[in-house]
Amino acid sequence: MTNTETEAFEAMLAHHRALQENVGILVAALAGTAAAAEMIDEHRSLALAIEHLADASTGSDAARQAESISALFAAHVAKENELLLPSLLADDQVELAQLLAQMQRLTESSHEPSFTEDELAPDNGAVDHRFSSAPG
Repeated sequence: MTNTETEAFEAMLAHHRALQENVGILVAALAGTAAAAEMIDEHRSLALAIEHLADASTGSDAARQAESISALFAAHVAKENELLLPSLLADDQVELAQLLAQMQRLTESSHEPSFTEDELAPDNGAVDHRFSSAPG
């Protein structure tokens, strides 16, 4: 194992800590590990839980859903850190630096705004009172 691989390992752990603090979703290369099917299911569960968070009807419902997401994400990150990453670090066929770069690209692209055509269209029903002759 080279210093670069060890540095990449440490950077991945730091990356996971940052994601956990922000309750983000981590997408990683999981193929070829014994826990991959379970980890993929957890990614799906997290995505579904986030969809449910968006549908929460009250603040307390949203808070409960967010707490559930946080707990699931923390358990998921712990599995990746304790089971997946050490096995990837030990595998001479895996380049952790390359996986880290891929993880960072995926994380960055998930933060880019995506606008639909409807969101970019002007809202013809809205009244801009600055230009209205009637008092506001």
